[in-house]
Amino acid sequence: KGEPLLLPLYYDREILYRGNMVKEAASSEALEYIKKACQPEPGFTKFLVHAVAAGEGYGSNRNGDYFSEDDLRNRHHTFVKHAKVYKHHKNKNPKESYGDVEMSFYNPDMRRVELVTKTANAKSPEIIDKWNRGEDIAVSMACRVPFDKCSICGNESPVISQYCDHLKNHMNEIYENGKQACALNPNPDFFDISYVWKPAERVAYVLSKAASLGG
Repeated sequence: KGEPLLLPLYYDREILYRGNMVKEAASSEALEYIKKACQPEPGFTKFLVHAVAAGEGYGSNRNGDYFSEDDLRNRHHTFVKHAKVYKHHKNKNPKESYGDVEMSFYNPDMRRVELVTKTANAKSPEIIDKWNRGEDIAVSMACRVPFDKCSICGNESPVISQYCDHLKNHMNEIYENGKQACALNPNPDFFDISYVWKPAERVAYVLSKAASLGG
């Protein structure tokens, strides 16, 4: 009911400027990169992807994870440095990935991290077909953090077994004082952007298709 969650990004200039690009995306650094620098590659399809949102604008995700705007602004580059494209977080072996993260951007107006990803057509025909049928494609990121910090009591837990009662039994619950129990994720190192059935981030979807040469 507003911005499409995943959009194709075309390299034909006339199509790009006439395409169904929303104002928020059209003014973003990511789309400027797509217009001016991103190039199609044989055998790959490139997507513009909403990877993760700032908690200050969107709240915590379904899993109760909260990422601060400062951390996303300062750490989104780790997607390019470490992340691969996977399916359903089967990320143990990077050699079995389905593609790479070409570029990452923090969009301050939308308060989110946007990625340009590159997916191998031969490895992911169902993903490409799903897009071509006009269906939404959900994504989900994974990251490493030194510890989770409880938004209520401040307890820092490097492992889930050390969670306080707020995070163990009341995740995402809003208390009478208006505070919500969630896990703050400081200094994230992003290493995975996966195609999934249902994202933890409620608004994490492919936003657009950047390019495809088939093959």
